[in-house]
Amino acid sequence: MRPRSLGLPLDRYIEMSGQSMEALRTERREPAASRVRLELALDALAVAEGIEVDENQVEREARTVAEGRKIDAVQRRRLEDLARRDLRRRAAGQRLLEIVTPEDSDFIST
Repeated sequence: MRPRSLGLPLDRYIEMSGQSMEALRTERREPAASRVRLELALDALAVAEGIEVDENQVEREARTVAEGRKIDAVQRRRLEDLARRDLRRRAAGQRLLEIVTPEDSDFIST
């Protein structure tokens, strides 16, 4: 579990878990590296396939995340950038499934 999702400062999480910072780093290193490799692969696929996202969808996603919060223009742009990146990676993941799944398979339902 991630300390932030528990609402704990990192030092408090380490104290409560009984782990050292080094043990925590070792435990988290490979999953983090795998996540970065996946994100880089999806980004490269999005470029290679020319995947774009609808700006209206980007705005809707950012608006949903920002709902009930007071955010300034800089924060809104950041949210839109994150939404654009996330939507593009989701589309790339969907495209990857299309590429690797045989045409006669019912694996992908859209």
